Amino acid sequence: MTDQVIILWILRITVGLFTLVTTAVAIYCMFQCRPIAKSWDPTIEGYCQPANILASLSMTVTVCSIVSDLIISALPIPLLWNVKINRYSKIAAGFLLSLGLFACICAIVRLSYTLALNATEEYLFQVYGVTVWCFAEVGVALTVGCLSVSISPC
Repeated sequence: MTDQVIILWILRITVGLFTLVTTAVAIYCMFQCRPIAKSWDPTIEGYCQPANILASLSMTVTVCSIVSDLIISALPIPLLWNVKINRYSKIAAGFLLSLGLFACICAIVRLSYTLALNATEEYLFQVYGVTVWCFAEVGVALTVGCLSVSISPC
């Protein structure tokens, strides 16, 4: 098998596993309360799963995100190592790969906020840090995706 085929399979497996984990967590979040309406209306009689389970699942998704960010950022390096392209293109590729690592750093910071959720009783009030860093990670990933196709080689 060529390097490109191996990298393609690694990407497929990474995306597939991340999709499975996030889908499972999303389904859990939708059905964590019985009846489901208790999720948004606490006055309804029923039961919701403890918040620490949700925090643990959030940590799982964050760790999967960190691993997938590292894999996706590092995979192009072997392909670009010996490519004969001009200096501008190599600098641009290095910049984009470093932004991918910044997305990983955002996920690591998000993990620290997620760990702090276990020590609080005010879950909804404290979840803002997780949300901010989640949006930062997604924003960086979207920026990298857009820049990668908009930077023209010279």
